[in-house]
Amino acid sequence: MHVLLKCCYATLLVLVTLVTYCNGKAYASTLSFGQDITMQWYADKTNEMTLDDFLHKPDNVLQTTHQIQSFGFSSNTYWLKAYLPSWYFQGNNLWLTLGPSFLDRLTVYYRPVSENNHWVRKDFGDRSTKENSDVNYRDAVLILPPPVTGYEVVFQMRSTSTLLLLATLASAKDFVSSATLETAFWGFYFSAALLVTGVALTMAIVLLAYRDWE
Repeated sequence: MHVLLKCCYATLLVLVTLVTYCNGKAYASTLSFGQDITMQWYADKTNEMTLDDFLHKPDNVLQTTHQIQSFGFSSNTYWLKAYLPSWYFQGNNLWLTLGPSFLDRLTVYYRPVSENNHWVRKDFGDRSTKENSDVNYRDAVLILPPPVTGYEVVFQMRSTSTLLLLATLASAKDFVSSATLETAFWGFYFSAALLVTGVALTMAIVLLAYRDWE
């Protein structure tokens, strides 16, 4: 039984390594906001700023980030913006995935670059009463059609939990591949963990019974 337990652990380790490698390849063509897409942000300590107020902030008061942005625990409202050029899309729809799901409030404003286009507003988060996701998925997803010039995107977030923005942009094919692989991985992971726990518990019971018998 000890050998069986070792085999279970070895199998789990190999499969975790394999899935991690495959998932990394799936993410190779996925763009991450902050890491692959430069963002500018501002902390609103009054919690009263509007979209227009943020858009009229001069660049010298905005912070620029080239990494996935985390603000920790804060009572401030954070505003972030990014530009998505048309060549990202290559004539196809791109899927904007928004997370994490534990944020209280996450509002997304976006519009194609044009003086005549109004901003589209979508509200997400634990305290949002609207179902604005374009896809039935654990994270919110917005499907963006290919623009002529590009998109302006603004994020507004506020939460009593950790303020972290995990936003990615991917093709439908890459999104589905990544989501399927991730779901399969977690399904297998928990099943394997349950199996290993069961084997370990059985071994403990057998060993205790054997010791008492002696």
